[in-house]
Amino acid sequence: MTYKLVLLGGAAASLLAVAGYSLWPARAPRPTPTTGGAVEAPVRAATNDAESTRLQNDLSNLRSQVKDVRSQLSMVQADLNQRAAAVQQPDPPASPEEQRAKTQERRHAHLAEVAASFEREQHDAVWAPSTTTFVQEKLKGVPALSGAGPIDCRTSMCRFEVDPNQDGFDKQLPVFLHSLGDTLPNAEADYQVVNGKGHYTFFLKDNSRAPTSEAK
Repeated sequence: MTYKLVLLGGAAASLLAVAGYSLWPARAPRPTPTTGGAVEAPVRAATNDAESTRLQNDLSNLRSQVKDVRSQLSMVQADLNQRAAAVQQPDPPASPEEQRAKTQERRHAHLAEVAASFEREQHDAVWAPSTTTFVQEKLKGVPALSGAGPIDCRTSMCRFEVDPNQDGFDKQLPVFLHSLGDTLPNAEADYQVVNGKGHYTFFLKDNSRAPTSEAK
């Protein structure tokens, strides 16, 4: 009995084998490996390297710009410090020689303007001749000024030159100026040396007759 079963089992197994069946469970097919992952990994690595390089370049440029800005700020700050120091530190006082030179320079500039004002004046037909005669009469009473040059009177001013080397000039000049009274109450004198010889140019003026823009 047992032998028949074995034969039957062997026969059944043969039949199943012929029919394409197996008594053992079929194994799942193994997956065929692909190359897609192997390609993507190098591409991703190259992309990351390029991005890293770009970021490093941007960071380097930014650091360079920051360095330039700091350098410019340092220059501006240094300039501001110099200006502040210049404002806080007063100029040293001028020496006596410098003060005299500045005073003389201002004096010459003022007298140049006085002379220019005189040249701009016209001869007043009434005031000029009568005032000329008046000045001539006053000069006659002052021997030290008797050598005064021609007297030229215009509208509000008279001009004449005189040699200051006459005896008693310094004492008699104030007397002469005082004698002019209200007719010519203002006087300006310009001292110059020409050909080694000094002389005064006097400008006598009545400010009440001068144009408003020139009255001083």
